[in-house]
Amino acid sequence: MNTPQDRRRPLAALVATGLCFTLLIAAAGFAVRVLAVSLSGQHLDLSAAELARLYMLGLRFDLKFAGTVLAGVWALALLWLAWPRAFAAYAWAGLVVLAVVVFAVWWLAMTDLGFVFYFGHPIDIMVFELFHDDAGAITRTALRDWRVYLELLAIAVATGLFVWLARRPWASAWLQARLPRHPAQQALALLTLALLSGLAARGSLGTFPLARKTEAVSNQPFLNALAMNGPLNLYYADKDRREAALPESSAEVLQAAGFADVEALARAAGFAQPGDVIVTSAAAVSRPVHVVFFLMEGWSTHIAMGDEPGRNDVLAGFRKHCDAAGQGGAADHWYPRYFSAGYGTNPSIEQLLLQSPVTPVAQSRARRVAFRTAMPRIFRNAGYATVFVSGGAANWQNHADFWPRQGFDAYEDRSVIERRYGVSSPNPWGIPDEYLFDYVWERLSAADAGVKPLFAFVLSTTNHEPVILPEHYRPGPVDPTVYGLRDDAHKRGQLKGYQYAMAQLGRFLDRLKASPMADRTVVVATGDHVLRNFADYTDNRDGFWRFAVPAYIYAPASLTGAQHLPATAAVVGSHLDLLPTALDLAVPGARFPQLGQSLARPASRRWGAVLSHGADLFETGVARLVQNEWRFFPFAAPGSWQVQGKGIVPPPEIAAEIARIAANRTLQSWLVVRQVEDPGYDPLRP
Repeated sequence: MNTPQDRRRPLAALVATGLCFTLLIAAAGFAVRVLAVSLSGQHLDLSAAELARLYMLGLRFDLKFAGTVLAGVWALALLWLAWPRAFAAYAWAGLVVLAVVVFAVWWLAMTDLGFVFYFGHPIDIMVFELFHDDAGAITRTALRDWRVYLELLAIAVATGLFVWLARRPWASAWLQARLPRHPAQQALALLTLALLSGLAARGSLGTFPLARKTEAVSNQPFLNALAMNGPLNLYYADKDRREAALPESSAEVLQAAGFADVEALARAAGFAQPGDVIVTSAAAVSRPVHVVFFLMEGWSTHIAMGDEPGRNDVLAGFRKHCDAAGQGGAADHWYPRYFSAGYGTNPSIEQLLLQSPVTPVAQSRARRVAFRTAMPRIFRNAGYATVFVSGGAANWQNHADFWPRQGFDAYEDRSVIERRYGVSSPNPWGIPDEYLFDYVWERLSAADAGVKPLFAFVLSTTNHEPVILPEHYRPGPVDPTVYGLRDDAHKRGQLKGYQYAMAQLGRFLDRLKASPMADRTVVVATGDHVLRNFADYTDNRDGFWRFAVPAYIYAPASLTGAQHLPATAAVVGSHLDLLPTALDLAVPGARFPQLGQSLARPASRRWGAVLSHGADLFETGVARLVQNEWRFFPFAAPGSWQVQGKGIVPPPEIAAEIARIAANRTLQSWLVVRQVEDPGYDPLRP
């Protein structure tokens, strides 16, 4: 049987399904934008025009995605129109496929919202770092948040609502009465729908299709990402990831950055020739000096600057060491105006130890390469015993396999420490910091009694959510309202975790300063990234807080390099400065890449901080990309922590530094890739 009625019924059902699909896709995007704006509205300072543009542009992006899917649905339908039974089966299959897509889109929408809750922005390249993390730990952490269950309910309700609406007979009956009867007219109707969907997928009648680079709500990246939807944010995150992946060759690195050769690249990065990148340590010591480097989980400058004894005691036992900085003859040096190298822990580790803006290296095709320029290898070659001590698990990010290849004699994780002290923790991310610091103290004491000095790189974990503190710990007062936040149990828990970590760092320094090792040990501490999910840094004015972590250096005054350490806390810098500084303080004769700026040698000027993820810090403000163009956000006033809300075209001297910093990043990548393609290449060879 092949009657017009036989074809019109499934055709009407398919069109009704497509309309319901478009409605549910638009609803997903609208829900995320409304909730995200309401959560961040007190900071965004949106005008009515900007708000309207956000929702209108968001609707266009939603229709772009829906149109892309439906254009394929209508085009494939044309192939089956001549066979009514096959076409009816196709209509049912279309309902099933589109239901799966609705489920996926709402899942991504809720993931988008989860990113806003936790990271302060929609889905970006960081989503792929989560795949490299401990999936079980991430799942357990997520399930502790009640909002996740509401999001799962929303996904189920949306998918069920789509199926229910698409199967309502009144919708398809109304359409059936209005669809043409003749097969040729029905084919023309499907072709028209395909063309209209294609136009929606293009998103624009102008020269360029609707895309991230062609449309913007404002100069706030948060809003521009929010205008897109979960699928598009994931698409662009994957695009950014592929562009940031380890290049195939050093020639590709040069070509992509527009340099003819590495000599031209080195000059652009501020070096007369490529060989000038490698320097010899300026340290002069009378006896071996230990180096302990603490990478503290979630150590935000923002939280540290809110410390108030008696009300918000977040610096706890570390406060006395921080306060001692800047005093005449003090070994303590405190620099709160530093930027982290990445917005995740592993990117910061790889930038610190490999000086690599390309990440993750440990899980790339270079995972078995032994890099000559790896910092632990430089320490080991200088006669140090080297150890990576982590409060977390050794299998995280392929660490236990990768880092011993880079010069660590041992990688010791939570299992080693738990066995040593007979303890365990329900925290999926790691053991309480007190046991970590105790273990490092034992390692340091043993090395001091032995033959070789110690280089220890230490990763803390307690301040990672979920924050689970030891039952015996008695926290001091904390107050989220100091930061303009709502006083609730979650924020208090975050501040208590931060306080606990600071108490353990302070306790370690207390022991060190009271010991004979005080004059032969250098300690460096910094944050891996800001404490995520604590405050909303989406406002342009919070562009400094978004990436700011402190740097602390304990350097005995007897060390020659200590006299060069800046006494002012106003100095700016990045992670790239810190291990070169330690080498210049403690390790005479070591050769290493000077891609950051050592604080322990004279400098005629301070460059802007080199940051690997699109923001550069200067003494006068922050520069970052806004819609693929650099904008400079000056500090609101001298000594201020906030920058101005409106970016300006970078002044010539800032623009020159931005270009130099970009070339520096490219040079870092070139050095990494060059060692991958030629294992015999040794940049450190004189």
